[in-house]
Amino acid sequence: MVIPTKLVGPCRNLESNELRGELPSFKPLSLENLETLSLSNNSLQGEVTSLVRAMDITITNLDLSYNFFSGSIPAEIANLTGLQNLDLSHNNFSGNLNFTLEQLSKLRSLKLNDNALNGSVPDNLWSTLIPDLQVVNLERNTFTELNLTSWYQSVKKARRFNGQGHCNVLLKYNQIERIHPENLEIDIPTPETEEEKQLQRLDSFILLAGNPWCTNQKVKNSNKLLVRYLCREREWEDFWHPSDNHAISTKILIPIIVICGIIGIFIVCGLTFVLLKIRRRARELHQIREALTKEHVKPRFFDYEELKAATNNFSRSKILGKGGFGTVYKADLADGSILAVKRLNPTEQNISDFMKEMVNISGIKHRHLIQLKGCCVRDRQQRMLVYEYAENKSLSEALWEVQPKMVHRDIKPQNILLDKDYNAKIADFGLVRASQVDYTQVTYTIGGTRGYSPPEYVSEGLVSEKLDVYSLGVVLLEIVSGRVCIDYRLPEERIYLRNWSMTLYGEGKLLNLVDEELNGQYDEDEVLLVLQTAVACCQLDSKKRPTMSQVVNSLLKHSDMVVDIVNKLSRQSRLEDIREEVDEDTFASEIELQPFALNSSYSGSTLHVSSLEPQNIGMQLR
Repeated sequence: MVIPTKLVGPCRNLESNELRGELPSFKPLSLENLETLSLSNNSLQGEVTSLVRAMDITITNLDLSYNFFSGSIPAEIANLTGLQNLDLSHNNFSGNLNFTLEQLSKLRSLKLNDNALNGSVPDNLWSTLIPDLQVVNLERNTFTELNLTSWYQSVKKARRFNGQGHCNVLLKYNQIERIHPENLEIDIPTPETEEEKQLQRLDSFILLAGNPWCTNQKVKNSNKLLVRYLCREREWEDFWHPSDNHAISTKILIPIIVICGIIGIFIVCGLTFVLLKIRRRARELHQIREALTKEHVKPRFFDYEELKAATNNFSRSKILGKGGFGTVYKADLADGSILAVKRLNPTEQNISDFMKEMVNISGIKHRHLIQLKGCCVRDRQQRMLVYEYAENKSLSEALWEVQPKMVHRDIKPQNILLDKDYNAKIADFGLVRASQVDYTQVTYTIGGTRGYSPPEYVSEGLVSEKLDVYSLGVVLLEIVSGRVCIDYRLPEERIYLRNWSMTLYGEGKLLNLVDEELNGQYDEDEVLLVLQTAVACCQLDSKKRPTMSQVVNSLLKHSDMVVDIVNKLSRQSRLEDIREEVDEDTFASEIELQPFALNSSYSGSTLHVSSLEPQNIGMQLR
């Protein structure tokens, strides 16, 4: 194939066309307006002087790589001022580089690698007048000398060691034996100058790997840092200043290695321990399953994580009870079922004993025995038995009140708040105090509100759980009657609501207390139940009043105990008692509620009741 003597047009790509022979003699300006010319990967040979001379300044990209061109590189290349990329690599060019690049201000890439160029690498290859030059590849030639004076400079108090611009020069695998000046030193900041001594990702670099200079022992001994930097194989490589501080870093490095080794040993030991623990757990479960199978017992084996989630990580709020062998939790399983999980205390009990217990419990069936649903064995310290859930808890909770109790001492409508759903919330705990079961305490500071406090509290300062029961009875009377407990605008016999209710009860006219505005639109049985409960609560003798739990059960129609308390006495005896109680209660209601001191054996002491916040007190009505 013959190359035409005239190439017209901005771009000509003739690469990989099996072109052979020498280039023709191009006439002047025969390559006018040509911007890109690529003749790479052919078999062309000879010199390229005529081709370069025929080119115009419009040429920006010239690629003659992978051919057999020979001779020296023409100096006329410097006249191609618009050139940006020049690739003459992989040819047979020889001689010195006798052209200057200072005029090629737009040059970005210069590739002359894999030729037979020799002599000294010219200084002007990295002229500062070529700001966009990024790569100069001179690898695999026969250059023998390199002058670094104009390439590298010391930058004081800087964290990087820069060359001129951003040009990267590749000179690997040449014949460079000498570098000028031989005593070139690089000023690298050290810890003494409060700067880092590690150089990373330099803006520009020179690579001389594969040159004789890199293997010169004398050079290595005189400037280890420069040799390590220039002779490295990779373009980006961290290197350290060869000073006494390097020994310090070694001293630091050795303890780090030792510590890492120790940590590694601990990690391996930990993993080994975990694996052994898992294997032992699996072996124990297998033993339990086999033993239970032999006994014809097939309980359900619950997953530990399942029970953990069902009990909110064994939360205190889920505790149903505690015993000598463990704690029982309420478990809400994902399928909606509710079970009781007994988490056994850590013990040295072996597997055989645990299996015997499982067999014994599983083998007994009776309607009055709690049913075993399954078990969970995580390890020797995590063993659980899963039972059916008993909604009403234990007999003890049905027989005895929850302890300790709290006495509010000032229950009245103003202290009973209503939320958006009209749920009652007791407030104002300024007078609240703990009450011991079956004990009546004495307070030296009397609080509360007239009309709502029982006589034993007003006159003697006696505090018990029956104090709030009395106050609740008065509140119930107010709810049904629609009036306040003390109203001086009414006739004398009706001023005190509690006294009037007792009178009506003795006369068998208790429903006369009902608010007239209801116009008879109410359930008489419901109202009568509330009034009877209120009358029972308002008895002057605290021992005759019901407990708060009895009041709740009565109002919920779970018990007739309060009604029985009211109906114990005959009609005539009730009338006599009521007359006495009315007189006593009138006296008690007229007493001003204010602090006073009692003359008793406790007169030398003063009892202070701290103000308690509502959120810290739990009022329980049982």
